Amino acid sequence: MVRFIRPSLAVLAALVLAVPLSAAPAPTDEPVKIDKYLPDETTGVFVVNIKLIRESKAYTKGLQKTVDDLLKKEEVQAILKEAGLDPTKDIDRAVLGIVPGRDGMGGPFFVVEGRFDPDKLAAAAESLGKKIGGIKTLEIGKVKAYEMQFGPGDPAVIAILNKNTVILATSKEEIEQAAAKADGKQKTAFKVKELNKLIEKLDPKDALAAACVAQMPFGGTSTSNAGGIVTRTVFTLANQGIESVMASFTVTDVVTGKVTFSAKDAEGAKAMHAKFDAGLAEATAELTKVAGAMKDLEPLLEVVKGIKLSNKERTVSFEGKGGLEAVEAALKGLFLGWASAPVPAAK
Repeated sequence: MVRFIRPSLAVLAALVLAVPLSAAPAPTDEPVKIDKYLPDETTGVFVVNIKLIRESKAYTKGLQKTVDDLLKKEEVQAILKEAGLDPTKDIDRAVLGIVPGRDGMGGPFFVVEGRFDPDKLAAAAESLGKKIGGIKTLEIGKVKAYEMQFGPGDPAVIAILNKNTVILATSKEEIEQAAAKADGKQKTAFKVKELNKLIEKLDPKDALAAACVAQMPFGGTSTSNAGGIVTRTVFTLANQGIESVMASFTVTDVVTGKVTFSAKDAEGAKAMHAKFDAGLAEATAELTKVAGAMKDLEPLLEVVKGIKLSNKERTVSFEGKGGLEAVEAALKGLFLGWASAPVPAAK
């Protein structure tokens, strides 16, 4: 049996609140529409404005040194030089789309925007392929693409769409669709129309923003019986009574965020609020114990204690904020949160 971790409602909210704790992207001077290259099957969108984070006090006063030290490593410099890429200047925004993926359990589709040298990036990919193997060159129209095996499971496909866009997808078909959109031969038409309305509400001034619809998958289970028949169960937001999720985060000298969950009706929202309230209390208690042994997590504990939970009509919202020390603590606590998330029993 293969199990895919499914966080509880409270943990899911806490993790979303913690997302900006890992730095994020911002648009170029004239950014393309968020949905331009996304697959029509997309059910969730996360936008990270790297440029805005780079310019924030939270980054320049703390995280910048950590990032710079990492990029100075000899092995990293060798790759970046060959690719003609400076991540601290050349990358402006990243858009993550969640699509059904393999077996419908959810797969990522990354759009990275900035300024790239397609020829150098292609040369670096081919050079890396010769050194480590496992990289296959693909011909997708005029687009240069590479199939790479990052670990167990299906390989990923990385495509250099143009001088401003690099895409990482889980299939060649998704790259073909993006290439058609880049050429103007096709426009994004989300199968779940509600996603269009949610994306229109995203604020380009946010360091990180998210819009997800009820159909968005976030894991599942896969079991096989003695006869070899495989049974899969997919977990979606709808399974949890969630109609949509909207998230908004700003970064100055502190990170401030709000995540709003919508239910079908007021009664559903009240029930969701009760689950979140209980889950948040449980998470606070667990983190209090962990922070007692790991003092580095105390700033994160203070952030969790300060989260405000509210219920209004069909919505339930989390609001919170934290400084740089909480960001650093969350990078450690994030893994603890996933590790402790409950996994449903297979049916």
